[in-house]
Amino acid sequence: MARKNTLGLIPAGTASNATEAAQHARPSQKFRTGGALGSVAKSLGSLAETASKADALEKTLREGTVIVDIDPQLVDDAFVRDRLETKDDGYQELKAAIEERGQLSPVLVRPHPSEPGRYQIAFGHRRVMVCRELQRPVKAAVKELTDHELVVALGQENSMRTDLSFLERALFAQKLETEGYDRPTVMLALGVDKTLLSRMLTIVERIPSSIVNYVGRSPSIGRTRWQDLSHLFRDPTVVERCVHWLQTERAQAIARSNRFKAMLKEASKKPDVSMLAAEKRDDWVSDDKNVSVHFSARKNRAVIDLKPEMASTFSQFLISELPTLYKKFQESQS
Repeated sequence: MARKNTLGLIPAGTASNATEAAQHARPSQKFRTGGALGSVAKSLGSLAETASKADALEKTLREGTVIVDIDPQLVDDAFVRDRLETKDDGYQELKAAIEERGQLSPVLVRPHPSEPGRYQIAFGHRRVMVCRELQRPVKAAVKELTDHELVVALGQENSMRTDLSFLERALFAQKLETEGYDRPTVMLALGVDKTLLSRMLTIVERIPSSIVNYVGRSPSIGRTRWQDLSHLFRDPTVVERCVHWLQTERAQAIARSNRFKAMLKEASKKPDVSMLAAEKRDDWVSDDKNVSVHFSARKNRAVIDLKPEMASTFSQFLISELPTLYKKFQESQS
């Protein structure tokens, strides 16, 4: 898939850790690129023959972006990720392509903000993983990036890829907001407008992490079907039923590609009236209706409901009496 020049999306900063970059990175002699980056890469080839190579490389890093070969063991993950599954179906295909033809597209890294001599990925996690496994240097563009610039670079690079699912993009938006980034920044990173971003966040807010882990990235499922599931999950009892269902052997036996469809079917089921009747038994309500206890046989739990005006005082009383009550219960079971 053709790519735009994602490396030019963010203005270059000042490379304060350029000395460490010079120690651990060497210019790539094989990587070809055009424009300003091409001239930088060619100039590095001649710099290798000079006695002042380290100083020249430091100056080049200060001026902008440069493509270098870096030991992938010196590259750490970013503080926010865009993929649910790094080693998805396309990972082995990517690995085979890099092994056969070499790495055609560089990753983007920045000097690590807190560990001198190391780097942090802005985007290209899978390419770095492949190079680690193949034990070969990773071709990388090195730029000084703030945290804000890093997430925008990652998000904009994502918008040019077709292999990220709607769920992954929505979860990425949620992670950025959780990290404290404002809506305009998240919109810029994902390339979406305010309305779509709001819908994405609303959808994933209702999807429990256990269900996300169960269905996976769901590459063929778009916003509309996720929105259908999210609407069903407005009912807490539906969420609870689905979370319980996915732990069954039947649910776990379903192929990953069919799990979203199965989950949507389960969430769409109407509750069985006979089951609802069987759930409620041994209920108790006080004469003044201020306190009630409901026991669910299917869920195997009891719930105590209190009127707001006496919730605090009765709760304290109940807690103080529980040791005595529980002891009496134990004696009754012996």
